Formats: sequence, structure tokens, C-alpha cells
Amino acid sequence: MRVRQLRLASADAARDMPGAVADRAFLRLLYGRTVRHSPIGSEASLARDDVDEVRMFHAGGIRPGVATLIAVGDCDHDEVVRLATEDLW
Repeated sequence: MRVRQLRLASADAARDMPGAVADRAFLRLLYGRTVRHSPIGSEASLARDDVDEVRMFHAGGIRPGVATLIAVGDCDHDEVVRLATEDLW
């Protein structure tokens, strides 16, 4: 609940921030009105969604089999593979 309130406050504050306004305008120009993406979510989705819906979204759409890992910079292929497959839990 605390995180939701923080995100709602951030979304509210972003309405008046020039950078956020420019980002929204750019996305509208690029994708039209069909895409309304914000990394923290919209005020409506933050108010509506609960933890079970977030879990279902992640279970259905965020899986290694449908993910793409992109590594850039001075990195060794074998080291990237090791880090990506390492069990962190």
C-alpha cells in the first residue's frame, strides 16, 4: 500500500514536470494515442490493480522463455551467460 501511494504521488507530480510532459508528447507522436506507457503506471492502473493482478501479469508475461537479454559494452560472452544463468535466489 505504501508503494502504491508513493507511485500515485509520483504520477501526480509528473503531470507538471516538463520532462514527463515531453516524454508523453513524444510517445504520442511516435505511437499515436494507442500507447500510454509510463514505467510507474497510470494513476488509474495504480488505483485499480492489486498485488494479485501484478503477480498474474508477471507470471504470464515475464519468463525466461519469452525474454530477451541484451548486453552491451566491454563484456565477455561467457561471463554474460554465467551471470544470466546464475541462481540468485
